[in-house]
Amino acid sequence: MAETLLALGSEAAWLVHGSDGTDELTITGTSAVAVLANGTVTDLEVHPEDAGLPVHPFEDIIGGSPEENGKAFMALLAGQPSAYRDAVLLNAAAALMIVGKVETLRDGVALACISIDSGAAKGKATSLAALTSVA
Repeated sequence: MAETLLALGSEAAWLVHGSDGTDELTITGTSAVAVLANGTVTDLEVHPEDAGLPVHPFEDIIGGSPEENGKAFMALLAGQPSAYRDAVLLNAAAALMIVGKVETLRDGVALACISIDSGAAKGKATSLAALTSVA
């Protein structure tokens, strides 16, 4: 897939697969990453601790009913520590690296924390919800 993106003209991308079967960087262990950058594809492994985050059991991110998931999302946006928050921080950090806003996952986590803790992320989520809701 990374080679296809390169052939199609993509300049930067991470294609990820969590060791727990998730299609994102996982906080339960390692993630395999194909990194597209500077016209080449390289492979690496990412672990939550690379970003300064703890490892969480898979059960902590399984989710539940729509109501439970909504409450967990709102708690995350309010800055409450949780496995969900750490999963968001890890994946946001990677996105920030891909677009060149930060050099390391740790720096990306720090920037993502500022976005959440300042209320900026909640403001963007609220704006998106208003934009996409059907009246």
